[in-house]
Amino acid sequence: MGKFDSVRTEDRTILASAERSATNSSEIQNNDSARGVLVVLNVTEVTDATNEVQSLLVDATAGTYTLTFGADTTGALAYNADAATVETALRALTSVGGANVSVAPAGPGMTITFNGALAAQNVAQITADSSSLTGNTATASVITTTQGSAATSLTLSVTGTDPASGASVTLLTGAAVTSISTNSYRIYPGLTAVANATASDVLPKTWKVTVTHGGSVASTYSVGACLLA
Repeated sequence: MGKFDSVRTEDRTILASAERSATNSSEIQNNDSARGVLVVLNVTEVTDATNEVQSLLVDATAGTYTLTFGADTTGALAYNADAATVETALRALTSVGGANVSVAPAGPGMTITFNGALAAQNVAQITADSSSLTGNTATASVITTTQGSAATSLTLSVTGTDPASGASVTLLTGAAVTSISTNSYRIYPGLTAVANATASDVLPKTWKVTVTHGGSVASTYSVGACLLA
């Protein structure tokens, strides 16, 4: 790597390994001899996208019920309507938007899985109106068994403080990281710039590393840096 044969002036952990679910940053005061930096983001735990699953159970011997999602409500469903019938009724709702739910039998009830445009997110709870059911407990109930969530992503950026104006200047922004991996970012004068990974620039005296977390589930990672003369 040529210039990365330069003397290392300092190694340090910037953000210690921990579960994090928000933006984290660390401002560093550079020593006068360092002209660049190698930053390493080590990701040891991330979460894949999860589709929400809700379960419907009807306990009645006669009558009808309705299901509401968002602002829309199905027509009357027979107490013994099968999964295909319930799926058709839900898919007809504007708030569902067509084939964005799948309904399947599950024991005495059925599961409602959100996919397509409603995948990987915490969607609204479906509610049931049981007032027209009779027999047994005369109830239709819906509970969330798996909460939907987007995949975890981590985006590292390095900014510096302009000594003349005091303004913050972005030196490098990495691509979103969505898997367990070790990721390197380089800032040093004379390097060939590579998008999301390498910037040809002189590291200012005051600089900051920020890791921005995307998704609703925490990730585990650490950030270290090696200053370069």
